[in-house]
Amino acid sequence: MFFITLFIGAVSLIFPFIAIIALMFFCGKYGDQCLSAPFRTLLPAFILPLVLLILPNRQSTLLPVSDALYGVGFVTLVFINGISRRLSINNAFMTAALLLVFYGIWRIELYGTQLDTAMDNALGEMNNLFPAVVNSVEFEKTVQIMKFMMPSIWIGTQVLGLFIGLLLFQRKLGLPFKLQEFTVSKYYSLVIIALIPLYFYEKALPIMANALFGLSTVLFLQGLGVAVAKGLQLISNKLILTVLLVFLIFNVVSYLILVLIGFADQWLNFRKIETGGTPA
Repeated sequence: MFFITLFIGAVSLIFPFIAIIALMFFCGKYGDQCLSAPFRTLLPAFILPLVLLILPNRQSTLLPVSDALYGVGFVTLVFINGISRRLSINNAFMTAALLLVFYGIWRIELYGTQLDTAMDNALGEMNNLFPAVVNSVEFEKTVQIMKFMMPSIWIGTQVLGLFIGLLLFQRKLGLPFKLQEFTVSKYYSLVIIALIPLYFYEKALPIMANALFGLSTVLFLQGLGVAVAKGLQLISNKLILTVLLVFLIFNVVSYLILVLIGFADQWLNFRKIETGGTPA
């Protein structure tokens, strides 16, 4: 039972991640068709989840259907529609990422009880298998943090999926992608600033914290772009630069530093590049 519950939890996180990458790849492969008629091209992505609602035991399918409709299909549609309206690729990505943050917060409000129940069931089964681990103080604190950060974990994973999809989308269209030139509009940081007053409302604190952590994923990518740009200027050996970048990506402290650099870059434009990136 524990492994079944764990599998269901993994599917709720991994399936939307893979689905949005696949859908972005599909849009890149059929670029002209997708850009000229976004909704008609992406219609199958909406039909299949809606069919699941007809099946028995509808309540158990609401979360995956919601993720497929809003966290994958609608987000991709917003991205493609933005490009078809001459929005730059980077800012179309930004708009889609903002939608993911909004949905990720709304998702926990709608399905938080269901997700908590699934986690509690998994913990109950795990307690039977590994009581010494589950009953430790450290494990209890980790579980509390995970429950609190569930929305931002889902948002961050999905934004990274959208970013990987962006790379594949541009590659299929024959457009070069350079991480060192990735940047989004400074209006993105204004959304973050607008959330700060929620800190003074105790009930809104979880929403603010998860939204900020979700939003920080895009700033991390922009900060990483700054690091790559500066690294290419200072380090000629690509192997050494790659090792340093891997260290930055998988280090918690450097993650926070890169988020701050990404935030500052929105206003100071360290790389002196035009905001918005490559138009489609």
